[in-house]
Amino acid sequence: MSLDKTKTFFWFGTALLVAALFVLPGPSQFIADRLNEQALELELSKEDVSAKALLMCVLKLQEKNFGLNHINVAKCLDRLSSVCVSSGELDQAEVFSQRALKIRLSQDRNHYPDRDLQANYMNLVEICCKQGAYDRAQTFLAKAGSLTHNNYRAEVALPSGMKCNPSGIFYDSAEALIAQRKFAEAENDLKRLVAAESYLYGDNFEVRSDLRLYVGLFNGMSKPLEAKKVQALVDSPGELSAQDLAPYMN
Repeated sequence: MSLDKTKTFFWFGTALLVAALFVLPGPSQFIADRLNEQALELELSKEDVSAKALLMCVLKLQEKNFGLNHINVAKCLDRLSSVCVSSGELDQAEVFSQRALKIRLSQDRNHYPDRDLQANYMNLVEICCKQGAYDRAQTFLAKAGSLTHNNYRAEVALPSGMKCNPSGIFYDSAEALIAQRKFAEAENDLKRLVAAESYLYGDNFEVRSDLRLYVGLFNGMSKPLEAKKVQALVDSPGELSAQDLAPYMN
């Protein structure tokens, strides 16, 4: 997108915001919707700075129209968090996402689906993983997982439209914990991961990849016999049964 067009969007958005806040009477959701559309076009063009500026205008309008703790405000905060993740402003992204989470947790859960709250948690998982804050990422992942029995399905849709693989994030987190020699935490996470993936998929490549992490875990813990036992399962030509996997699940 050209610089001139970006500037046009920005000043257009600013003018609409001023009109909505100080000139036009009553709610101005129509203007907020138009600004949202312009912000989306900027997001798709990777114009994150300009998209953030317009979304900040939308946030002010939504707060004016609905109040500070409305679900529409939370949805706008989701968008702002996504733009900040894209531009590398991870601390700011977390601030927006945490505020959105606080709003959702204050609402009557009957008025919005669990998947919205789950997506909010998963957005925080993504942010924390990018920050290297794996302990906090695991906390948010567990909370996301507690909302539905399908908590570890391959993909969870984030508000930005991107996809996040919770099992992949959990795998990466366990791998990092092994590297940090936090073996007890890593083993706990691996047990949950194997249990979830074997429940959803049975014996497949993902489960055997998880078991390979167990090999590294036991080698790190100086348990070569345990590592050899798990490696035998990984290399087994036959299908692994629930009984085979039971020692490695919670």
